[in-house]
Amino acid sequence: SDKTVAIVGCGSVGSKIAASLCRTGVGSFLLIDEDIFFPENAVRNELNLRATGVHKAIALRERLKSLASEVSVRALRMTLGGPESAESTVNALEALGECDVLIDATGSPTGFNMIASMAKRKSKPMVWAQVFAGGIGGLLARARPNLDPVPLVARRQIDRWCEDQGVEWIRPVDPEPYGG
Repeated sequence: SDKTVAIVGCGSVGSKIAASLCRTGVGSFLLIDEDIFFPENAVRNELNLRATGVHKAIALRERLKSLASEVSVRALRMTLGGPESAESTVNALEALGECDVLIDATGSPTGFNMIASMAKRKSKPMVWAQVFAGGIGGLLARARPNLDPVPLVARRQIDRWCEDQGVEWIRPVDPEPYGG
């Protein structure tokens, strides 16, 4: 209850993780997402149709408060690495650095790289999750300071293992690769 969890990406993966952690008693959240909730998102998101047209981070904040009224939730409407001002990005990264656990649910190499850099800089545990296109599953991984490789190294190890096994998936198009 005295921990703060940062979740970047409040879509199908991030919203479910946030609700599960809220139900287990996590006392404080930082939510970051710029996207708006659309009706077609309802099938896989913790949010329902009442959130249609609302920014996902804002709607998820209200959902978490409905699960546990005492929970503290800060919601930022932005995309890490997006067209935000440098000041907004720095403020968001500093807010991430104050959290106890960092969760990347963006599926974006740019988001991952920024969150991983902060996890390494502040020696914070990081979890990342991604659902792959094409219906072939997904990835859930973690990196704990002083126990696991830093997130960028861990991501490269996972990618290398998948390549060695002949596992292929359709990745999102992003101008910056993982570990860039």
